[in-house]
Amino acid sequence: MIIATLTYEEMHRRHPAEVAEILTKLRKGKSKVREEDPATFTWAYHACLEIKSAMTLAEIFGDEPDRRQRELDAMSLDEKVADIASRTTVSILAKIGRWWGASSVIPNPPEVEINAREGLVTQAVEQARVDTMTPEERSQEVSRLLAML
Repeated sequence: MIIATLTYEEMHRRHPAEVAEILTKLRKGKSKVREEDPATFTWAYHACLEIKSAMTLAEIFGDEPDRRQRELDAMSLDEKVADIASRTTVSILAKIGRWWGASSVIPNPPEVEINAREGLVTQAVEQARVDTMTPEERSQEVSRLLAML
């Protein structure tokens, strides 16, 4: 998933070796865009999140709540953000037209934690909204969402 889009200048300032790696791959290739100005590319951070969901048979077949969910419920917002950041790997993505190139994995930029925090806050607000709904309102909401599919 794309977590942030930056200008070429900002990306080059932060990660000169990785930007050079991407541009070298492009220039050595046969793409029609190999001579294009890098400032015209879309430069972004591409992140992958490791999903921790190993479950025991008791959790799958029994009434025991999910261990991972219990761990998450016990965490503060800052701990949840740190947990997400620790399970995230990031690379740089450059794209122009149909061509795209990616760098090797880089250390997490600050946008990872910013994006995680915003997502968790949005999720909490939505959960609070759903929790205050009456059963009829929930049914209408489900029907509305299913109609969008």
